[in-house]
Amino acid sequence: ALNLALALLFIGPVDRMAVWLFRMLPDPTPSADPGAPRYLERAALETASVALVNAAREALRMADMVEAMLKGALEVFRNENRRRAREISQMDHTLDLLGVAVHRYLAEISGEELNEEDSLRSQEIFTFTINFDYIGDIVAVMMAEFATRKIKRGQPFAPEELEEVAGMHAMVLESLNLGLAVFMRGDEQTARQLMERKKLVWQAEKRAAERYFQRLRETDAQNGKADDSYLRVLRDLKRIHSFIAALAYPILDRAGQLQERLVEMTTPELRESEVSAPAATEEKSNPLTVNPN
Repeated sequence: ALNLALALLFIGPVDRMAVWLFRMLPDPTPSADPGAPRYLERAALETASVALVNAAREALRMADMVEAMLKGALEVFRNENRRRAREISQMDHTLDLLGVAVHRYLAEISGEELNEEDSLRSQEIFTFTINFDYIGDIVAVMMAEFATRKIKRGQPFAPEELEEVAGMHAMVLESLNLGLAVFMRGDEQTARQLMERKKLVWQAEKRAAERYFQRLRETDAQNGKADDSYLRVLRDLKRIHSFIAALAYPILDRAGQLQERLVEMTTPELRESEVSAPAATEEKSNPLTVNPN
């Protein structure tokens, strides 16, 4: 009876005590710096297959960060938030740190000489991180320019411009998901689908630019004070898409389909900032990257 009475006495305050402790205890410290690698375990370096999986997982963290930057960029375009624009630009530094960590890890994979399959996968991961590093740079500069040229001057995008930017932005995100599928699965069909979307994005950018110049002619450029920030954003989104589409190049190259796909893109503009192909080895071509210029 005594034990029962004591239990009833203390059951009541338990919930209130838990709330009090929750308020008094400090928030948990984040487990790691966002720029610190999570999966690059040094113990796995002696086993190439395991180490490459670790490197790929870390590379996917970079892709997640780029996706967050891109989604945040659209928020900035819509809400004209300079603080958010600065935050997104600063994320590029974290992206750089992760990229460097992955590159060093790939260079340290030891043990027996890599077989052909592991060597190709290592190159794919390296190219993947380089491309996403470039994308991060583009987004960071795009945010800095938008904050300076548009928000600070109080010149937001016109509704029709914002709608067109959002449309191309959605196409880029869709291709990003395809690109990640190509990177993880190495599927030729998905790689071809990703490659084919490049022309669609170029056409969307071209149509949007034509509509912009038409509006410019109709308004007489407001006494010569027209701002080309809208065209800059469209161009940057197209460049970002080019780096994403490049994820398909190694897969199509190994299947002997890359040159055929590039030849199909007969429009001169589609070849701008196209492939910068390194010298091929006797047996296999190296994965191709997009020229960042």
